[in-house]
Amino acid sequence: TDPLPIVTDGRAGRAAFTYDGELTVGIDAGAKTALAELANALATEHISLVLEAGDLLIIDNHRAVHGRSPFRAQFDGTDRWLQRTFVIESLDGIEDRRDHIITTEFTATRPH
Repeated sequence: TDPLPIVTDGRAGRAAFTYDGELTVGIDAGAKTALAELANALATEHISLVLEAGDLLIIDNHRAVHGRSPFRAQFDGTDRWLQRTFVIESLDGIEDRRDHIITTEFTATRPH
């Protein structure tokens, strides 16, 4: 597939940022240098946040880079539980929907 840009024209004249530090690779020396500088800037400027039971965190994926810290799952009922929802401006162009409900099915995977 063709490489995709990290920064594109977003909504309301703002830049949109698409980046995954583990999956994004540069296609030439300049791109690799730029990604290394970006990774360094993110490591230097990031903010850590600890959520407690009952907390709600809302992130605008067009304005923030986010992730989670690693953890070892115990699968004993004490592991952290995250519930995710998506908010979009318009359902226009979404094929897998029924009226105003998006019908995409996500399957849970569990490590073996």
